[in-house]
Amino acid sequence: MNVELRDRTALAQRLLHPDQVTLAETERDHARHRVEDAVYAGELGKEHAATALTRVANARTRGDLRRAMGVVPGGAAPSGLVNALRGASAVWLGGTAVQIVVWALITVIGLHLTEPWWLWTLIPGLFVVGPLWWLNETHYRAAPATTGAIDSARG
Repeated sequence: MNVELRDRTALAQRLLHPDQVTLAETERDHARHRVEDAVYAGELGKEHAATALTRVANARTRGDLRRAMGVVPGGAAPSGLVNALRGASAVWLGGTAVQIVVWALITVIGLHLTEPWWLWTLIPGLFVVGPLWWLNETHYRAAPATTGAIDSARG
């Protein structure tokens, strides 16, 4: 399997089955820090934190991590967000794929190239699915670190 096809498959899995994405170690570390921050802020008891950290350590997929982080306030992506991402992605990708097939058939049967009207579904769909994907990803990745220039300006 070539790299490009594998990347497309990984993207489709992240959009259509976000809970089945294999967990990266950086995502697990981010979850551990969120649990520790919740304990430090007094939002989570030590017993719940110990249970959450054990479940985080045993998590293999993002779905496992989301269930483990359910006890941490704001620690897990809401199920409504995950379902919205899955539904919007399925409608967007499915609708675009059908339109591309119909467009290709019209082009081949008519023996002339027609304008790519399927772009009217592809591009606006990015503006719906993109923010949902980004919101979902924020629950698994740490915020970008500030640069030294910003830190020295505060100092």
